[in-house]
Amino acid sequence: MKERVKWIVVGFGFMVGIQVLASLLFIGLAQMLRASPNLVLEPYWVFVIFGLTLGAFFLGGFVIGRVEEAPRIIDAVIAAIVTLALSVIVFLALPESSHDQFTGSKWLADAASNTASSWVSALLIAPALIASALGAYLGYLMATPVESAIERFVAMSGLACAIGVPV
Repeated sequence: MKERVKWIVVGFGFMVGIQVLASLLFIGLAQMLRASPNLVLEPYWVFVIFGLTLGAFFLGGFVIGRVEEAPRIIDAVIAAIVTLALSVIVFLALPESSHDQFTGSKWLADAASNTASSWVSALLIAPALIASALGAYLGYLMATPVESAIERFVAMSGLACAIGVPV
C-alpha cells in the first residue's frame, strides 16, 4: 500500500508539474503577443496548451502504470482527480482577472472567462481522466512482456500519439 501511494504522488507530481510548465509557457506567449501583435501562431496556442495538458495526465498515468506489475488504472484516475481538485483550489484562489493564467483550470471557465456550468466542466474533465487511465494501461503494457500484435499496435500508437499530437 505504501508503494502504491508513493507512485500516486509521483504521478500527481508529473501531472501538476507539466501543467505549471504549460501555464508558464502560456504566460510567456501572451506577453510575446502583447509585444508583437501580428504573430502568426496565435490560433494554435489553444491546441498546444490542450496537448500539453492532456499529455500531463497521460504521462502521470504512464508513470503510475509503468512501475507496477498489475494495471493501476484506478491509481492513475485517483491522481488525476486530485490534480483536478488542486486546479479547482487554484482557480478559486486566484483573483478573477487572473483566472486565465493557470491553464490547468481552463475547464472551469467558458470562453468569456465566466465560470462554466457543471455539465460543461464535466465534459471537459472526461478527456483528462481518460488520458490518465490510458497512460496507466499503456505503462502497464510497457512493463509486461507484449504477447500479441494487437497489444503491440495499441502500445505503439498510444506512444506515437502522446509524442506526436502535442507537437
